[in-house]
Amino acid sequence: MKIYLNTFASLVNRKSEESLTKAIHTIVEEHDAPFWYSRIRPGIRSFFAEGMNHSILESLVDKLASVVPTTTFQKNDCENSKQAVAKIMSMSFSGLEGKNLVRPAAKSIMFHGIELDVNPDALIIWMDADGKKHVGAIKSKLKKSVFRQEEAVMIACMLKRYLHTLFPDDIVEDSLCICYDVFRDRFYGPVNYTKNLALAADYAERICIIGHHAA
Repeated sequence: MKIYLNTFASLVNRKSEESLTKAIHTIVEEHDAPFWYSRIRPGIRSFFAEGMNHSILESLVDKLASVVPTTTFQKNDCENSKQAVAKIMSMSFSGLEGKNLVRPAAKSIMFHGIELDVNPDALIIWMDADGKKHVGAIKSKLKKSVFRQEEAVMIACMLKRYLHTLFPDDIVEDSLCICYDVFRDRFYGPVNYTKNLALAADYAERICIIGHHAA
């Protein structure tokens, strides 16, 4: 079963098996991202993967401005997109300066029976003075509605797991396993990693079983 990281993080800590089962059935039946999110996501990923080049976001704003909304849905669609891009353009990413930001070669990892689509916006890679390779990753979260802190932390923890899986011989830098909450201007790291990884493993196994029956 394939599941997106953002979706996975939203499922963890479901208070009841009934709630978890209902949510998984919904995911199996319909798994489309909101239209406005899908529209701007490639531009945001390019912004990070190409060294935080603001011209990419400026071009994205121009494209959004050229869209003529004709329905309430389209107006909200464009407004959400413009707000998200404006938030990113206003933020300082000074902690990433001097480091290489590259597109991830692999989107997914296998995690306790599920294919977890982690798909970071960019990998963060640099060499220290001793020639050792350090790695990190950033994934932005675009959600105007409630986005719980535990969801953000879980995303950061699974970014760390992803990096350990893909770069077993390199140094995974906790401080640069980042979930970036765009609308709230907040960065989250993989706190309580061991505890959260065990929790994630438990939920992944349950999701795998429920998803198999729901398919």
